[in-house]
Amino acid sequence: MGWIAINILLPAVAPLIMMTFYLPFRSRLPEQSKKLVRYITALKDGQLCWAGIAYCAAGLYEMHEARGRPAAHGLGSYDGVVETGFILLLVANGAIAAGGAVFPVEPPCPPWQEPWKYYAALSWSVGLASVAGLVFALVHFIIA
Repeated sequence: MGWIAINILLPAVAPLIMMTFYLPFRSRLPEQSKKLVRYITALKDGQLCWAGIAYCAAGLYEMHEARGRPAAHGLGSYDGVVETGFILLLVANGAIAAGGAVFPVEPPCPPWQEPWKYYAALSWSVGLASVAGLVFALVHFIIA
């Protein structure tokens, strides 16, 4: 359980935890910065994909490290499929993270638009980072 908390949950919730430290100082900030001190600001433009990239890199590392251990169970004939999946997830996470940085959206969501469409990078980053984290956890516990 500790492994999941440190390696999966912490990278995903760290931006929200850090945003909490700014909330007490919100009244002292310049007017332009006040509107940015919201929890949605830490996630709205696909920032969770950075955690997804880390999950993919860590999963690839664990797969390659396990190949050198004679007692490792490994993934058998699925090694190449999982490795390809990690690489595709890594590229997709990178595209959303970079795209969100280049094309940010301004909160709040307009009332006539559905939030999941307006915050498309957030929606995609939640899905991609979740899949990457799940595959990373599965690889870790299968190989371990």
